[in-house]
Formats: sequence, C-alpha cells, structure tokens
Amino acid sequence: MFILVSQLVASGAFAQEAEQQATHVVTVSGTRASVASAIERKIRSSTVSDSLVAEDVNQFPDKNVGEALSRITGVQLTRDFGEGSQVSIRGVEPDLNRVEINGMSVLATGDGGGRGAELRELASELIQSIDVYKGTTADLTEGGVGGTVVITTRKPLDFTKPTLSTTISGERATSRGGVQPRASLLLADKYLDGKLGLMANIVYDKVFTRNDYARNTSWRFLRDWDFSPEKTVTSLDPAVAAVSTPAGCASTTLTTAQRTACNAQWSDYSPGISRYGIWTRDHQRTSAELTAQYQFTPGLRAFVSYEGNDQDQRLNDRNFGTDLGNVTRLSNAGTAPVYNPATGVPTTAGSCVGVPTTSTPAGVTVQNHYVTQFTVGNCLYVGGTGGQGAFGTSARDFSLKVRSDYLSTGFNWKSGAWEVDGLLNASKSKYSSQSNNISMTQNAPGLKVSLDAQGLPHFEFPSGYSPDANTSYMQVQLQYRPSETRNTEDQGKLDFKYKLDNPFFRKLWFGVQSRRSTAQKYGGGGYLASNGANLASTADDVNVLQANVNQTLIYDPLNKTGVVRAADVQPFISSTSSTKYINAAQMEALVAAVRGTSPGTFFKGFDGVSNMPSGWLSPNYQAATPYFDTSHFTHQYLYNAPGSDGKTYPQIPAFRAEERVLAGYGRLDFSTELAERQLFGNIGVRYARTQESATGLAKYQVRVATAPGSTSFVDRVISNGIATVDNTYHDWMPSVNAGLWLVPDTFLVRTAWGKVLARPKIDLLVPNATCTAGSGLAQFGGDGIDDCKAGNPDLKPYRATNTDLSLEYYPSKDTQLSMGLFNKKITSYIVDKAVVPKVDLFKDGVLFDVTQPINGQGATTKGVELTARTALTMLPGWLGGFGIDTNYTRMKFKYAAGTALVNALDGTELPYPGLSKNSYNIAFWYDRNEYNARIAYTYRDRFFTGGNDVSGNPNFQEKTGFLDAKFQYRFNKNLTFSIEGKNLTDQEQVTDAGDLFRVNELAFSGRRYFVSLTYTH
Repeated sequence: MFILVSQLVASGAFAQEAEQQATHVVTVSGTRASVASAIERKIRSSTVSDSLVAEDVNQFPDKNVGEALSRITGVQLTRDFGEGSQVSIRGVEPDLNRVEINGMSVLATGDGGGRGAELRELASELIQSIDVYKGTTADLTEGGVGGTVVITTRKPLDFTKPTLSTTISGERATSRGGVQPRASLLLADKYLDGKLGLMANIVYDKVFTRNDYARNTSWRFLRDWDFSPEKTVTSLDPAVAAVSTPAGCASTTLTTAQRTACNAQWSDYSPGISRYGIWTRDHQRTSAELTAQYQFTPGLRAFVSYEGNDQDQRLNDRNFGTDLGNVTRLSNAGTAPVYNPATGVPTTAGSCVGVPTTSTPAGVTVQNHYVTQFTVGNCLYVGGTGGQGAFGTSARDFSLKVRSDYLSTGFNWKSGAWEVDGLLNASKSKYSSQSNNISMTQNAPGLKVSLDAQGLPHFEFPSGYSPDANTSYMQVQLQYRPSETRNTEDQGKLDFKYKLDNPFFRKLWFGVQSRRSTAQKYGGGGYLASNGANLASTADDVNVLQANVNQTLIYDPLNKTGVVRAADVQPFISSTSSTKYINAAQMEALVAAVRGTSPGTFFKGFDGVSNMPSGWLSPNYQAATPYFDTSHFTHQYLYNAPGSDGKTYPQIPAFRAEERVLAGYGRLDFSTELAERQLFGNIGVRYARTQESATGLAKYQVRVATAPGSTSFVDRVISNGIATVDNTYHDWMPSVNAGLWLVPDTFLVRTAWGKVLARPKIDLLVPNATCTAGSGLAQFGGDGIDDCKAGNPDLKPYRATNTDLSLEYYPSKDTQLSMGLFNKKITSYIVDKAVVPKVDLFKDGVLFDVTQPINGQGATTKGVELTARTALTMLPGWLGGFGIDTNYTRMKFKYAAGTALVNALDGTELPYPGLSKNSYNIAFWYDRNEYNARIAYTYRDRFFTGGNDVSGNPNFQEKTGFLDAKFQYRFNKNLTFSIEGKNLTDQEQVTDAGDLFRVNELAFSGRRYFVSLTYTH
C-alpha cells in the first residue's frame, strides 16, 4: 500500500496539472480540505506531531474524540461497549498520556485513581482540531510520556458570518435494537460591530448498548493437577529455575519464599470464575459549550467559556456461573452437621473429604498444563466447599451518574513584537455510583464445567439441580455498594512570545503555570475508630457504620428439625445488613416472585462461539425489593456515619490526594539558511515542582488461630488511623527540535529530543497500609517476617527521554509520505505489587515484608511509523474524488537486566504495558461535489493492558480489527444526509491471562448504525 501511494503521488506537479485540466468546479471543503489542513499543521508544528482537522462545522469523521484519534499514526484505541473510550500513544498506556481541551486537563471521570481521560464524553461535534504531539517542546504542559493530545474547539470570532448548524440522527445497536436519538445544535454570531462573538454548541445523545460475555474471569495456580515431570513455567530466579524436579524444591539452600516459587513451577492453570454475562447500558449524554469572546482592540481579544458534560446511565450486569477459587470446591461428602432441634442452629459442624494431593482428582482433565474440565464435589456440609453454593445467577442493576464542568477565561494580546496569552480555569468531575445487586445461589454437587477449544466454559448440571427450577435455590441476597469519586483542577498560566531581531534566533517564548488538583474516592467505609481502654476486650470498642449493605435470606436444606433458626446478630459496623432464615416453601415462593429471564438471545448475530444457551434464569432487582429492607440503599453514610458511641464520624476515603504543580519554561525558536536550505527549530527547558499530599487508612491487625495449633485463622483489627504523607520532587525537562528542508517545501527531515514525565496514579500514592502481626508465622504459611500491603506516597513519576527522527515528503498540499523513527528510554517507571523485604515501616524496629508499588528503572521502547495520504486528483473525471489515508506502526521494547515487570500469577516476564507490536489504519475516502464517503479499517496486535483481573493478575487483550464506514450526500450547500456504520465486521474483544486459551473474557457488542440529516446556514 505504501509503495502504491508513493507511485501515485511521485509527481506533485502531475497532481496539480490534473486539477487544472478538470472541466468543472470540484468541491474541496470537506475531506480534502481537512487532509490539507492537517498536513499544513504537521509541517508548521514545532515538534513531531499529527493532526485531525474539521474544516466544516459538524463534519468531524467520528462520533467521539477517542474514535477520531484512532485514525492517527501510533495511536491505539480501547473500545468499551463498542465505543472508543481511551487511547494509547506509541504503546504507552492511557494513564501516561496527557489530554487537554483548550489548554485545560481533561479530568478522569472513572471510579479509580487513574489519570487516563475518558473520551466518550467529548462529542466530536464540539471539536475543530486535534493535535497529537509525540515530541515535546518546553511550552507543552508536562504529563505525557507517550504523547500529548491537544483538543481545540471553535471560538465565536472565528466565524465570518452568522452560523446555525444542526444535526438530527437516529442510532441503532444491533445488540439492542430500536432507534435512539442523537442531536446537535451550533449557534454563532457577532454583535457590536463584530467585536462581540457568542457561540453555543450543544450535543444530546442517547445510546443503548449491550455486551455479551463468555468468561473465566481469571486464572489461578492452585496446585499441580497433572503431575507431569515438565514444568509449566520456569522461574526468573536462577536458583529456583535450576531445580529440575518437585522433590528438589525441598532443598535447604532455598528460602521459604523460594521453595514456594519452586513448587509453583509445576502448578497448572485452572479457570477461576467460569460464567456467562449480559451487560446492558442505557446511556444518556449531554454536552454543551457556551462561549463569549470580545475584541477590545485589534490586538486584544478575551473570552469566557463554559463546557459541561453530563452522563446518566442505567446498567444491568447479569451473570450466570460458578467458581473454582480453591481446591476444596472439589471436596466430597464427609460428616453432616448436627442441629439443635430447639433452635435449628448447628451444634456440631459438618466436614468434607478433600481430593487426593498426589494424583489427578476424579473428574479433572488437564491438557497442556490447563485444567479443561472439572467436576464439583458432592459435599454440602461446609460453606463454599464442594457443591455447597457452587452456582449462582445475579443481576447488578444500578444507576451511574458522571458529570464534568470546565469554566475558563483567557485573553490574547498582540502588540508589535509581543504576544501574550493568559488562561484561568476551574474544572471538576464527579462519578457517582449506586450499585445494587441481586444474587441467587444454589447447591450444585456434581456440576461439570468444561472448556471448549477456544477456552470458553460450558456447564452440565446434575439431576435435581437445574438452575431453571425454583426449588434449586437456597440463598437470595441484595447488595448495595455506593461509591463517589471527585476530581478538581484549578489552573492559571501566562505565556509570552517575543519576536527577536536576530538572524538566527527568531522568537523567545517564556511562561509560568500553576495547577492545583485534587482527587478523592469514598466507598463502603466502616472502620474501628477506637479500641477503647481495655485492649483485651471488644466491649468498649467504637466502630463506625459502613455504607455497604447486605440483605440475605437463606434456606438450609440440611436442617431437618422443622425449626427455622433466628436471624443472625449483626455487629454495629454492619448493623444495616441482615441475614435471615426461611423455610423451603418460602424460598421457593421468593424465587418465583423475583425470577426473570436474561434479555434477548445470548450472542445473537455472532458466529464466533458455539453451543451457548440462548438465555437463562436471571433475577429481577425491582421485583425483589418488597422482600428486603432497602431503606439504607442510599449515599446517607458515604461521607459521615454514626459510631457505636452515638457520635458522628467521618468515613475514611479509599483515597484522597492533593497535587500542586508550579512550572515555568523558556524556549528559543531559530531559523536560518544552510546551504540554501531552510533550517528551523527550537531549544528550551521546562521546570516543574510537584508537591503531593495523600491521605489514607493505616490499619494494624493481628492474625489469631481459630483453635490452638490450627492453620485456620482470623485477622483481628487492633487499630485504625488516618495517615497523611507529603512528597515533593523537582524536574528539569530540556528539549531540542530541528527541521531541515532538503528539498524546499517538499522534503523535510525533522529530529526531536526531550525529557518528559507522567505522574503516578492517585490511588498508588495513597498511604493505605494494612499490616498483620503473626502473618509471618510458619503455622499460617509465613516465612518468618510479618506482611504488609501498602501504597507508596514516595513514588516518583514515570520519566523518559524521547528521541525522534522523521522523514517527510510533501509533493502537494494534500499529499504526505513520511517515516518516523522513535526511541523512548524510560528511566523510571512503576512496578505495582512489588514485595519489598524487611522494611521498618513504622520506624520502631519492627520489620515487615511490604507489598507495594515501587519505582523501577530501565525500559526502552522503540518503533517506526509509516504514513501515506493523498487525494488522487491525478485520476480522470469523477475518479479524482478518491483519496487514501494509511499508516502503520511497529514497536518493540526491552527491559534492562533485572528490571522486568513480572506476572504475579506465574512469575513470567510481562510485556511493556499498552504496547502492540503492530498496528495500522487503512482508509479510502471519496469527496467530490455532492458525494462524500469513507471506509476505514483499524487494527492493533495483542497487548498487555497494564491492568489486572479480579484476582490481581495481569490482563492481556487479543488482536482486534474494526471496520467503519460513512456515506454523505449533499443536497445543497445547506443540507446533508449521511449514513454510518461502526464495527461492520462484528469484531469481538478477547482478554486473557497470558495466552489465548486462558481466556478471561470474550465480549461481543455487535454493530452500530447512524442515519443523520445536517442543516447548516
């Protein structure tokens, strides 16, 4: 493809001649003009960059910013529910890239502590241009190791005449059906002799989407299942890797931790939570931008602008499956419990018989070190063991509201050699979740779970335990899990430019910037506020009520006394929860009342799976509420809650942090002639001081055996405290950029070098610490040193040195052939969940092995980017309306010795997060007179997401390719009709635990279609 385009555009003069010979006027205000503008922006850029431009109002090529960005070389898109959500740049994960809109940081709007921007909320109708800076200059705000995305919206005084533009769309997802509305309205005009400009841009969107899932959720290393002499994995520790048999792991030359790691080399992979899922989302979004701009003098303009984004979602996450969280799930019947005939309470606990430890258990099949089939044991006498509570169906039906607000004011002043820009802004976002869940649990002794050739689960139920029967269920539970996350940023910045009267240095830039950011999340809460004066007793403890609520109804089929036991007594901390007991008839009636059916047909329209059920029994949350106390299913106790002493206490946040950044920079632009060829560029340096203050919970607990000598234990909280830790670091970031026109205005060589940084995720900085005395005892499987899990407020940022070389050929204004080589030397990155041995965490001489994020060093990523785009105006007649836009990126990475990221599940080396070895885009477009069309295919290779599954193990995403298309017909200069399709090849998304058979999740969202009518005047 690249060679073909090279041949087609080898002569820019030929292309121009073909245009001149055309016998009628060719409309170039659409795609061709946008391509030409994007090329012009790339040429004039101060560093290595790529751009997207919408020359016409409401004519951006995609529905949101993320989907548009995926068309740019080196940018890879993550999709959620079929929509573009976050982007990686040059293999760097979303949290390490900076996204800003009109100079303001785009705030995170999720429930975690990440910094990656959620791009679904930014409707494309608001956007005029997007620039992706892969190099750096001193004036660019720091924060992007992979790159910086600069989004610019229109300003009122940019319009040359009064403008009204509106688009009415109908959209349909094949997974949901129906037609939902999307509408946009832009109004812009000037007043007071053209000095005052007013603009309103509003977008409304209602999106109904659905994902169907087949999952194993996570994979585990429970034990050696097949007793093969071959290792499943080989440890990265040379001493451990040298051991060739399991018996050799008992060597006294190995530490306790090494012996554990040694035996794990022969463990086999087993699926963690095998299940099916259907997740529906009703998503209503509104975005609005209101801007006033005033020109005081020919050289002074000022503006005030407000942008608001509101998302109101209703989600229902339905699940149907089982778990293999422990080997005991395969245990068989031992001794039944004995009940008190007067109370119905067990007086003697039941027991189960474990599976053999020296041979493969009956019902278990292992192939190539993967458990591909297992049969649940028949024991029902111990909770969570054997078939007891082995299968369930649930529906998490809840509301989610996300809001972000950006208020800004600024000015631009030009006078003579001076130009000054000023900006003040206040931004905030809120993520508010009221997660409700109803789950129904059944016993399933003898349940057979098998994985097919794709690694997807299938269930075979034993006789008498059908999940469709009301009589099968023995527990129904309602859960409430509230959370709220808030982010803010206040910013002030001044940028100065001064044109120099110098034959080499042409312009001086300098400026200052101050930012204050906050982030906090509150969740379930509840904690021990005081352990009282008597440490040997809990009677005088003060506990604070949690916001989480569980309401549970249980039928115990083993209780044959005829007496239903009394409700469990709840401790104060969970006193809004309840566990009550009912008889068989009551449970059957309850299930009959709350039962429903999963919506539609499971995996309808997708031929990539087989032998799946069309649906299943799924509970209805609304039907269940009359049977439970839901009066505390509110945010009432999210921030403050009563204590057991009658006082009100603040809840402890999951995380809370404040970050203050003071930055300044200086930059010199230069330009000169070198052998009659123009040499230009800039040199500069940026300084940033970062002050962080993070607050979290410090918990100290002790591990106590449930009986003398027992390996079973409980952890008892001794004390809780709120800890706040401050941290300050300084960074100097020099940069150099240079370009040389080897062939004037045609062939450009560009080079760039600079230091960059990206700050850690907020939740990793928080000093949350849970330390457990006694956890190091051999009795509990310890290694002699007690354990802690903690955050790390002393984390330093990701730091990197970027080097770029770009060869760019521009034979005409709408043609580009380029090759970019890049090297990213990451001198500091973050290793999550690293074990730091023997740390004096509290400075009291007591040592702990601490699991926490730490800074690592020594990773390099490098790659090549190829871009070819042209308008094929050399073709005769109507064929001259065609164009091609393609790009390809290839990347690789290398860790320095001893610095690799390690898979916590199996000890193997992890790839660098977010990096796909290959990615490319191919787009063909047509733009001539009344016709405009585009078909685009986007592909990226498999990659490590940088995130973890529910067990804390790394998550990988398999390769994907998405085909989108759009056709437009212009009835006249005012009215345009368009039809658009997304994911036309029905691409699924698969995540796994390290290889494609170990599927964590296969997700299918189907296609999305849009029909639109746009009027512009």
